[in-house]
Amino acid sequence: MKNFTLFFLLSLLIGCTRSEETSTTTAPPDPLEYSMEHLAGFLLENEELNAVSIGIYQDEKVRKGYFGEIDPGKGNAPTDASLFETASVTKAFTGMLVAQAVLDGKLNIEDDVRDYLEGEYKGLEFEGRPVKIRDLLTHSSGVPRSASPVFNKMFADDATEADRLAIQNYKKEDLIADLQAFQLTTSPGLAYDYSPIVGPEMVAMALEKVYGKTYNELLQTFIF
Repeated sequence: MKNFTLFFLLSLLIGCTRSEETSTTTAPPDPLEYSMEHLAGFLLENEELNAVSIGIYQDEKVRKGYFGEIDPGKGNAPTDASLFETASVTKAFTGMLVAQAVLDGKLNIEDDVRDYLEGEYKGLEFEGRPVKIRDLLTHSSGVPRSASPVFNKMFADDATEADRLAIQNYKKEDLIADLQAFQLTTSPGLAYDYSPIVGPEMVAMALEKVYGKTYNELLQTFIF
């Protein structure tokens, strides 16, 4: 009887230990942490990417994850101080700023963009139909990348290093001059044609005028 009791107690102890081990090993991962790691792993499969930083803001809390290496083979993972190009995220920021401007009564998306640009732009109208703010936001303005020779060369398949570096000396005044010399060949608002730079730049100039601040100042005020 004593042997049976001892065996029974040992069985309970072993069972409890295994239960604890099982609960520890099968505990579900933190959903956000798992999502960040999964997404980072997917992105880093691209040979052109070697470092990823992910930030999540939820319920007034910030979660961060740093993956990969800034310099392959050196083990230097990105940090809070790492700089990344925002690239087309800038368009999302611009859209948010336009939404704020509409709420503030600063502009209307149905307005002629020329109302917010310095100088004359006779070519930003086709058969009486002007380029409106909403045309620029929806990439249907009819103003192609080629409206700016510098931008056009920079993105060309046969672009040289000099073509890519020319953007460093390309000022807002240069873009204005190019736009003043441009002539629409189709009515705005009819066809989608992705405009990576020219369209968003025009919207940015309109925002700068209605607020009397630079684009960078607007980002600091409303976004960051």
